Amino acid sequence: MIARVQRFLVRPDPSYDAWVASHQSRTRRAQWVVVGLHLLPGLFGLVSVKLLVPWLHAATSVGHHWLQLVTLGTMAIGWELAMPFVWLRRDGLSFRQSLDFLGFRSIDLKGLLIVGPLLLLALTVLGGPYLLWGYEPVRAWLDRWAPIHMPPWHILYYGYYNFPALPLAIVVIGNFLGEEVYFRGYLLKRLGFLGPRAWLASNFLFLSYHLWQAPVNWAYLPIFFLIPFGQAMSWRKSIWVPVAIHVALNLGVVEWLLSMFAP
Repeated sequence: MIARVQRFLVRPDPSYDAWVASHQSRTRRAQWVVVGLHLLPGLFGLVSVKLLVPWLHAATSVGHHWLQLVTLGTMAIGWELAMPFVWLRRDGLSFRQSLDFLGFRSIDLKGLLIVGPLLLLALTVLGGPYLLWGYEPVRAWLDRWAPIHMPPWHILYYGYYNFPALPLAIVVIGNFLGEEVYFRGYLLKRLGFLGPRAWLASNFLFLSYHLWQAPVNWAYLPIFFLIPFGQAMSWRKSIWVPVAIHVALNLGVVEWLLSMFAP
């Protein structure tokens, strides 16, 4: 029975497995570097929220949310989306090979139409009790910690989608595509030394990276193993599946499903 479920969820892809075998971090130093690469964007985001954005606001009088959008877009486009291509080119891969490495050339309709929605449903059902009754108390408790307290002007409170079309497009590309390319397309393969546990570590490190969005996203850590990004990429080998799940989560699909059961 377990083998049958595994065959249903997991799509074999020898090309994906070959990339994992050739690019996983093998030395202890390289493995710690991969952990650091997961957390580095979060440290930049935290410095931006705590120091850079307030300083720029005082110097220019530009709104906090606009300054945060600029720094967020710089990180997402300039680092998360661009650097995997730079590193792969350094490793000798062509642009076409880089697209294959990152999962762009693999179109998985079963993953998009069946497995992805099932993963979202599993998150809703299994994580529902925590999301309904545990998440908010944990978020409020974390928000009392001064080092990670989110100021009221934070972009998460202002709203990612309350910007004009062009800046919004930058946010969407950086958030949905940049994060998936960086964390699932590139770094997940570097975690290949963990074997079947790689997706679990990827999920944990991804939520830990959201240092700059604490405590809103840190409060999801108790159910990190249910957040279906690492599973989707590891099982389906196509970047488009976690991208689609990311879009659905950010647009509130799980909250909409839970609203049908909330008191």
